[in-house]
Amino acid sequence: MRKGFQVCTCDRLTVVNTHLSANRDDDWSSGNRYTAVAQAELAEISAVLATIDGPVVVTGDFNLPRQSCALSQFITSNGLTDAMAGDPRPTYRPSLWPDAPALDHVLFRGLTATADLVFQDIELSDHYGVAARLETP
Repeated sequence: MRKGFQVCTCDRLTVVNTHLSANRDDDWSSGNRYTAVAQAELAEISAVLATIDGPVVVTGDFNLPRQSCALSQFITSNGLTDAMAGDPRPTYRPSLWPDAPALDHVLFRGLTATADLVFQDIELSDHYGVAARLETP
């Protein structure tokens, strides 16, 4: 499966929306075969982020938990901040996957952002919704 991302710039804000490949092993260690896939996909996004000067939001289903090495390296190397850093709640419905991780993220730089889970009581997807509030300088 080939996954991708979309870039949209409106006024001074650029939003990158992605849906990365799933990790079918549920093993996000650096040596796992899917980690190399995630790192390659994140490298493509990083190449685009390197060309963006203004405020940027990178969001979507990363299929990577918050504590994964691949996501942590991506955040650090691109100067991003996680709008839900420290939030232990899963974004994948626990009724469908016991001990589900947070796979959906709102990452940003050059602005202020907060995020929270929505649609937890309505089953519209296998993931909860993530609503973000963005404020540009």
